[in-house]
Amino acid sequence: MRIDNFVSELAHCSRKKAEELIKNERIMINYETICKNSKQININDIIVIRGFGKYTIKEIVRKTKNNKLIITILHKT
Repeated sequence: MRIDNFVSELAHCSRKKAEELIKNERIMINYETICKNSKQININDIIVIRGFGKYTIKEIVRKTKNNKLIITILHKT
């Protein structure tokens, strides 16, 4: 579960745009600024995307047949 995948889904943008947000230090995980797009996300991590909001990873619900994860995310304003 890499941060660039989460940012692209949460911010409704491409992965290229998500990588730019990370490179411009607009992403924080657990209130720590992230500079690399390979950072791994864990359950109960707080993701802050400046200009988009704050999100908490609550749980992994299940895996699909294609081995993709269904995850519950809580959006805080």
